[in-house]
Amino acid sequence: MLAACGGGAPTTDNPAAPTGGNPTGTPYSGPVARDGDVLKFQQEFWSNARSSDRCGSCHTPEGGQTPYFVRWDDVNLAYDEAVLRIDRDQSSDSEFVTKVGAPPIGHNCWVDDPGTCGSIMTTWIENWVDFSSA
Repeated sequence: MLAACGGGAPTTDNPAAPTGGNPTGTPYSGPVARDGDVLKFQQEFWSNARSSDRCGSCHTPEGGQTPYFVRWDDVNLAYDEAVLRIDRDQSSDSEFVTKVGAPPIGHNCWVDDPGTCGSIMTTWIENWVDFSSA
């Protein structure tokens, strides 16, 4: 005899995806990535760093803090800023990592430990660079 399962774990709604520094709250609708390296940057670094609780509240033209490496209107221009601040041979030496991971508080680290922010950014850069077409 078959019986239906009952109970189980409660369900929760998934949160909305972050919109980053985009003041309209709409998804990215700017120009497409001009090449494979920009696309990997968009997928692995930019999409993670652009939320307003990370870099997106400041490092956009609207936020006014240069460099604009997470600008929401043109991922190609964001890439042009970001690529100047990474170390492709040693990701952990990239300017982003050393700045956000600097003790004791890190530059706008979004968790309690700046070393954790530095590690997260290192991973984003490694994921971008290791699989890029450049």
